[in-house]
Formats: sequence, structure tokens, C-alpha cells
Amino acid sequence: GDQSVTISGHFTEKVDKRDLYIHGWGSDATPSVVANYSDQTVIIPGTTPPRSVVAHPSPTQYVAVGWQSPIEGTVQIKAEISDAHNAGGNGIAWILQHRTNKQVKNLGKGEFDEGGQTQIEPIALSVKPGEVIAVSIGPRAGNHGFDLTLINFTITEQTGDRRVWDLAADNHADLVEYNPHKDQYGNLSWHFYQGPVEDVFNTPDSPG
Repeated sequence: GDQSVTISGHFTEKVDKRDLYIHGWGSDATPSVVANYSDQTVIIPGTTPPRSVVAHPSPTQYVAVGWQSPIEGTVQIKAEISDAHNAGGNGIAWILQHRTNKQVKNLGKGEFDEGGQTQIEPIALSVKPGEVIAVSIGPRAGNHGFDLTLINFTITEQTGDRRVWDLAADNHADLVEYNPHKDQYGNLSWHFYQGPVEDVFNTPDSPG
């Protein structure tokens, strides 16, 4: 049958700040996930590089970027998460998860201080259609000040067509148009959503 994971909490409110070359999803405050669609760096506040996607949690809500696999096969996951607003705050919490319709597995999680970043070592994973790989960003210890977070997130098929899904490349130009959002192959692979912090960050680590 259908292996698809049901994703809830999709953002429905649009953010469209053409004066800042910023568009995407969320409330005027937080949480939100937006893209800089221009080829220049913009300060929103927080530094948003050209053609990038950034996320901002709220004190109680995580913000997530989920890739829903359109394929069956082995993929390599690469992610780099960094503080985009190095002006204060206590850093952020992050978690990378693989969701099937039977379980949620933590592939990595951590926290970093203000101005910090995490480079997640490449992970090879076999996926089935409908399964989800998601990066969630949360406020560290409930403090969301200055928590604008840059997410670089790439999934590369290891066999067959060796397709590549890249969060920034696939979404920056027209992020505000769709949620879920199409990848470059026409699949609605990218999901932008939110939910209570504890729903994601209290997921126990599954045994090996």
C-alpha cells in the first residue's frame, strides 16, 4: 500500500517582502521559513545569503523543512546548519530525522551557540517513496531571539539517475508560490511546516 508519511502543520500564511528580496512562509513574527531570491546578500535582520533558504523558530514552535521522497533507492544526505544572526541569543537546537509511516528515526541532533554552525557528516540512507527526511530548527531552551538559521540541505540519489534535490536551488526562486513545493523534476517533494517543539525534539533515539 501507500507508504506516504502524513505531514501536518504546513505553513499557510505567505511572507512577501519584495523590498528585501525575501519571500516564503510564516507569520510576520515567527516561526517562518523564507528565501532570498536575489543574487545579493540581504539583512532581514540576520544575514541572508543570495539564493538561500532561512528558518526562524518561535519560543514554542519548531520550523521544519521536509523532503518527501519520490523515489525508492539509496540517497546521500548532506546538511549544514548555521546561525545567520550573530548579534545575540543563545544559539539554536536542530534535529535531522527520517520518518516512515511506522517510525521516526533521529539521524542527528544537537545545539550550537550564537554564531555557531553544524556540518552534518554525509549520511547514506535507503528510502521508499513517501518517506520523509526533515531538518527541524527549534529555539534553544525556549529562547528564540536572534535565531535566524541558514539551512543548506542536499539529497543525492546514489544510483540510477543520480538526481539531486537541493533545498536552496529547488525553492529559492518561487518559494512563496507553493507549499508543498515542487522539486526541479516536478514532484511535490518539499514541505515547509511547524509544530510544538516537544513533538519533534523529545523523540527518543531509536536503538541503533
